[in-house]
Amino acid sequence: MSARTTPVERTELEVRGWSNPAPGMWHVHFAWPTNPLPMNGPKGANWRRAAVAERDVRDHAQQLIQQFARIPALGRCRALVTWWVTTNHVRDVDNLGRLEKRLFDAIVRAGVVADDRPALMVKDRAAILPVSQSAGLVSDRGFTLTIIRLDDPQGGDAA
Repeated sequence: MSARTTPVERTELEVRGWSNPAPGMWHVHFAWPTNPLPMNGPKGANWRRAAVAERDVRDHAQQLIQQFARIPALGRCRALVTWWVTTNHVRDVDNLGRLEKRLFDAIVRAGVVADDRPALMVKDRAAILPVSQSAGLVSDRGFTLTIIRLDDPQGGDAA
């Protein structure tokens, strides 16, 4: 539940878990209210717990990308993680590094691109934005992974 006191109608993206608002563009939604893989999360003696959490995030993202959004093989893509927030607490975008890595790995494992190296996947810096700036994309806190098809480096369309 968010910090809001009145219920807000969920958007199509939040209900379905994904959207395809334009040709070659997909949004995948994750309803995590906070970062499930913070950089200062469990380490050391809790390495098994950390590994399980990372696997769960990656597998969940892969399932959404592969089975629900059905994003085709693109050749090249641009990927962006956005954390939508409802409060003005100070947050550090660097803390999203572990989450970004697992989401980008899920794109590769889902077969969207062959590898996450820069020649095939442009990874924009993660963003932390208030829900009020989502232009109706989301109505409550959570995360989105935006995937955009890029032109094939050989000059043809990637899909």
